[in-house]
Amino acid sequence: MKNFKYNGKYSKTGRRSFPSRIIIEIIVLAVAIAVTTKVICSKKASQQMPIAYNNKKIYNRKKLKNIKNLNDTEYITNSKSKKESQKIDINESSLTQKYSEDYMPLSCYVTKIDTEELKEPNRLHNVKKAAQYINDIKVMPNSEFSFHKYAWKYRDRYKAYKQAASMTPSGMDAGVGGGMCQVSSTLYNALLRIPDIKITERHPHSREVGYVKRGLDAAYETNLKDLKFVNLTGYPIKIEAEATNSSVTVKILGRKTKDFSVKIFPATILEESYNSVSVDVKVQVFTPNGKEKEYHIKSKYNKLRKKPHLTFNCD
Repeated sequence: MKNFKYNGKYSKTGRRSFPSRIIIEIIVLAVAIAVTTKVICSKKASQQMPIAYNNKKIYNRKKLKNIKNLNDTEYITNSKSKKESQKIDINESSLTQKYSEDYMPLSCYVTKIDTEELKEPNRLHNVKKAAQYINDIKVMPNSEFSFHKYAWKYRDRYKAYKQAASMTPSGMDAGVGGGMCQVSSTLYNALLRIPDIKITERHPHSREVGYVKRGLDAAYETNLKDLKFVNLTGYPIKIEAEATNSSVTVKILGRKTKDFSVKIFPATILEESYNSVSVDVKVQVFTPNGKEKEYHIKSKYNKLRKKPHLTFNCD
């Protein structure tokens, strides 16, 4: 048998001494525990929608409760599972004592689903799903809402939405989520009736649509066209959206801090050619002291207008 020189690190049999083996086993066990914990935490985090606070993403609800100063919170919406939207019912009085929960209607808008084309089953499914996803969303003061973020980005969209007719510059084509634009356009028209809502992004369709008036549509296209707005009312607002087999309804609830009225004028043609038409919509905001502000909404469409359908405010 070959003899091994014993120098304090190895035994005479050539094996490591007892203390060295224990230390190596402890290190291996610690690494295994760390890797397992990281995998579990990553899986849980991927199933949650982040809560925005001071431009930082917070996935843990306990961390949100431990934050002492919540007056500047940018909390917009709640956690969700990967398969379906599931909102956490957070007590707003504990979230921010600065704001009252006395929600009152600020605006309401309805668009009709009254043709066979609009009632196509897959399209109708997509319209209802998009309305469901933006329903009951709360937008805190000075926070920005993105239709893409809440109706598409954080959803399992390829399971939630179906293939349906979608408008493209060259005509109608099938696409996942066709029909979502009716929900974004209905939301847009409800927002236009609140002076302290700032629209930060809005795009017209490539061609005019029939479910809203000319120049008042808001197209949605994944990663290309979005509807965004900032809440400048000074108080939280809540979106209530519902879609049935015959209509889409969007209500904006919040606190009315001043008397106002909004007048939206019919679209006027700025420029027209054989292939396209550019239009302008004038919007005026009035207070008891008179006209407060005026702005214009410009849109450009390819020709081939469809006959408009009935749309109206719901008071």
